[in-house]
Amino acid sequence: MKLNLVTTPNPVLNQPTAPIVKIDQKILAIVKEMKRVLNNCTNPEGVGLAAPQVGLSLSLFLTKPYPDSKINTYLNPKIIETATQESHKKDTLEGCLSITNTWANVKRPKWVILEYQSLSGEQMTKKFSGWEAQIIQHEMDHLKGILFTHRALEQAKQLYRIEKNNQGEEELVSLEI
Repeated sequence: MKLNLVTTPNPVLNQPTAPIVKIDQKILAIVKEMKRVLNNCTNPEGVGLAAPQVGLSLSLFLTKPYPDSKINTYLNPKIIETATQESHKKDTLEGCLSITNTWANVKRPKWVILEYQSLSGEQMTKKFSGWEAQIIQHEMDHLKGILFTHRALEQAKQLYRIEKNNQGEEELVSLEI
């Protein structure tokens, strides 16, 4: 099985996913192939990958928050608690492997508690904060058929693309909507 990254406007990116009923050899093969896809994303480097991003409507995502991090797998994840106070929310620049060269600041809770299944089927609960919480929420949105650009526009945030200036340096340039 070979999976490839899908990009907008692929309709699978805008559809809620189905739960994984059984962790079998097929699911293990999908996870292995998704890890390959995530590791091969270098420009930009991927920090997360949800099943819809490889064309599959499954409740599954991977994270790799830092270049030297191991890849973590989350099956049937559900956010059960988040920071709710406005002071506990933070704007962070986000991009997406499925939306080429588009960036936006998205405000999300600074921490979340996630309930999920491990690859061995064990029920897990873990609290994530900061950068990892941002990634978890971005990937959870993918499982609901929501793209970060939708979140940015809901929050009346500007979308950007990266262009090289006259000195050859990369800079963010506002996108006209």
